[in-house]
Amino acid sequence: VTGVQTCALPICEPITVIQNAHKGAVAQLAFGAEPALASVGAVDTMLLVHDWRSGVRLFSSSAFSKPLGICFFSASSSSNSSMNTVTRSAWNSGGLVVCGASEPYICFWHSEDIESNSKRLVPRRGVFGKRARRQPTLCAASCGAEVVLTGGVDGSLGVWHGRNCVQCIKAHRGSLNAIHVSNHGVVTAGKDGKLRLWSLGLKPGAILDSSNLGCGNGYTSLRAVSFSADGSRFLVGTGANEVFEVSAVDGSDALGG
Repeated sequence: VTGVQTCALPICEPITVIQNAHKGAVAQLAFGAEPALASVGAVDTMLLVHDWRSGVRLFSSSAFSKPLGICFFSASSSSNSSMNTVTRSAWNSGGLVVCGASEPYICFWHSEDIESNSKRLVPRRGVFGKRARRQPTLCAASCGAEVVLTGGVDGSLGVWHGRNCVQCIKAHRGSLNAIHVSNHGVVTAGKDGKLRLWSLGLKPGAILDSSNLGCGNGYTSLRAVSFSADGSRFLVGTGANEVFEVSAVDGSDALGG
């Protein structure tokens, strides 16, 4: 039986240990509005939301039959003061999105009224439609209050409004492995070793090549990316288990090797 532990930074002192959270490994965690912490099980395929401070379980669902790969809280939307305290604390960040690790699905959880001062959490499957190929989702992120971005195994960048895929952009050769959104824009990273910059409106910008970073054995597949606070650099993780600080100007190693 697997637990979930939260720690204080920067000393990593344990704050809360949530026992019996999942049976088997925990596939992913996601923090929402305080104090919500979502987790998905790699083995039990459960979606759970806990109060990370007290360890109290706020929500659980066993609605999935296949392994889950990604969960994250979507961007902030208007909160409803009539929502009960527990539900409001867990979901006033706009909802929760869950994607399949091996199955081509994406599921959007939202709250809806069932009676006065009461709400329930309702899943709605994403609609790929004719704009997108049905495929497993490798990464996802919110881009503003209404838009969710997803990365596919074929390198496509999916743009979702509500639960509908409204645009599919060919962003990378090979899989699109990571997306990060900040006030500085959007950056995507792929198996092709490229970092692609986009505006928050998804207008394409610079393309940076990681081949000059000196990755181990020339293995340049990028698996993770994040903007620095000032937007001048990226922190990049590679498939060779290496981490680089990369200049956002020219894609060079910001630490000089």
